Amino acid sequence: MSFQAKFNLTTAQICSTLKISESSLYRLRKEGVLRPGVHYRAQGYGSVKPQLRWDPESTEAALASPRDTQKIPAVENANDEDVTLVRYRVVIEEAIVSLEQFKKYNQSYDKAGYYEDVEEFFECNFEDWQMGCPSMMFDVGDLVQSVDGHGYIAFLGDVRSNTDDVVSLTDPDFDWKHDNQEGITLADNDYMGYWRKRREAEEG
Repeated sequence: MSFQAKFNLTTAQICSTLKISESSLYRLRKEGVLRPGVHYRAQGYGSVKPQLRWDPESTEAALASPRDTQKIPAVENANDEDVTLVRYRVVIEEAIVSLEQFKKYNQSYDKAGYYEDVEEFFECNFEDWQMGCPSMMFDVGDLVQSVDGHGYIAFLGDVRSNTDDVVSLTDPDFDWKHDNQEGITLADNDYMGYWRKRREAEEG
């Protein structure tokens, strides 16, 4: 395999493939778990901001290897007397873009092998659609598990500075409360241990 072919995923693609957040990758780079030339390389220099390209095989192997626990600390409450309650909500927004740009966006995959970020590509500002609660218009259960368009999960202590790390590793089908007949899960904040257990379950 060539050097070029090895590092073939963007940061967004490696996050999607391995189901891990960008902030988790950044943290693991800073900790030296993920290293340049081994797990990723920079592409583009000079006036262009370097973009990272990732090797999926070595990155997954590094994440799956046993290490010390990677728990998200309870920043404001070391005694873990509180929990961070996280809620998701369906928000529907709209924007006007040109038909020409719309067609170019859908053709962009053929050139790059992936679709660009929608907001960056169209350079548009999405606005609330001003139609009230989404569940009044259609069954938002087609988008998420909750017909009301919201769900809840909790983590021990104050994890607000790292919520994206722990939330990115939860299972939307089993960890989140989606209706009034369910209790709220107190999820594990060992974010890499959580990731490894889920990968093992998928492979087993």
